[in-house]
Amino acid sequence: MRARARVGRWLALLCLASGLLLAAPALGRVGGGDSFCAGLIYGLSTYDPQQALGFAVAASCLKHTIAGDMNLVTVAEVEKLMGGDASGRVSR
Repeated sequence: MRARARVGRWLALLCLASGLLLAAPALGRVGGGDSFCAGLIYGLSTYDPQQALGFAVAASCLKHTIAGDMNLVTVAEVEKLMGGDASGRVSR
């Protein structure tokens, strides 16, 4: 079974203390917001701000492939999607 999603008009925005505003395309579905926030918190403690935003968006996108409330993906899976692997296939 494959899950597909399209990028619509949603944007993920991150405003830095310097006033710089970063943006990335985002998806909006149930459970995605919690995964986005958790991914952003992790990302800001690990990457530069632009990569942190990308990590949050990727974590949220991958959540849409999992039933239920919990995002059961690994950091490696999120980083794989961040790196450009948008094949739609999740390796488990």
